[in-house]
Amino acid sequence: MPLTDHRPVIGIVFSKDRALQLDAALRSFFRHCRDPEQVSLAVIYTGSSRLSLDQYSQLQHDFPAAEFIAQGDFRQDVFDLVRIPGSRVGRFALRAGLAKRPDKRLVLFLVDDNIFVRDFGLAGVTTALQEEEDALGFALQMGRNLNYCYPLDLPLEFPTAIPVHGDIVKYRWPDAGRGLDYPLEVSSSLYRLGDVARLLAGLDFRNPNTLEAHMAARAGSFRRTHPYLMCFTQSVTFCNPANRVQSDYANRAGEYEDRSAASLAQLFERGYRVDVARYDGFVPSSCHQEVDLALSKPE
Repeated sequence: MPLTDHRPVIGIVFSKDRALQLDAALRSFFRHCRDPEQVSLAVIYTGSSRLSLDQYSQLQHDFPAAEFIAQGDFRQDVFDLVRIPGSRVGRFALRAGLAKRPDKRLVLFLVDDNIFVRDFGLAGVTTALQEEEDALGFALQMGRNLNYCYPLDLPLEFPTAIPVHGDIVKYRWPDAGRGLDYPLEVSSSLYRLGDVARLLAGLDFRNPNTLEAHMAARAGSFRRTHPYLMCFTQSVTFCNPANRVQSDYANRAGEYEDRSAASLAQLFERGYRVDVARYDGFVPSSCHQEVDLALSKPE
């Protein structure tokens, strides 16, 4: 059933064959988000086995606050959630419709290997994106604590940050250098619905990885109009790439057999879960960082 409420944030979580990791992502999100009532959260999921699909059914029962959507036509699934008319409507018609009915909501993209590590509020993010019109988005995984880029395996030096309000800062992403000049992504960033709708309407994608690749390739079109990216002074989440479940891109990820999607699915079936409290206060050095999975088996 499509989301019909009008909360300020539309949250979309992407997941494939990772029930155990998704469980940790959702539990850590609700543990640390101070105002979850601000978001309409949906999970677009797919599984390559009956076991995987059954585990998503269990998570649907465990997390009634989130809507679970079995992936069909991935592009249309995303369009339905962000209220983009089907591909039959051209970009010019879409722009005209948005101009007549401006929507101030945000879109939050998350993935199933996110782990949230400290408290944050979505209301402040919403206000910041409304007031800082030159900012393209708000990256929950970014922060001054970052000094390494795991996917590219290179050191980082966080650029000069301009205070916005409280613990929110912004920096010029076009000048930030490799590893920090990547403002359009789907692993834990928020964007204005209008910007996302206009962008996605012209893209052809079939899964989260091709979605991000096409989004990232269009970042240059925002270089002059939206040259800033906002974040908290310290990252509130990071991605733990324990395994890789797609074959479109050879993204760097863990290669240990006991962390493979199949192995973790068996552990989930036996009742094991990630103890997300163990990551409270963790300070990641990279947006993506391999760390041990703190597994426990609740009574």
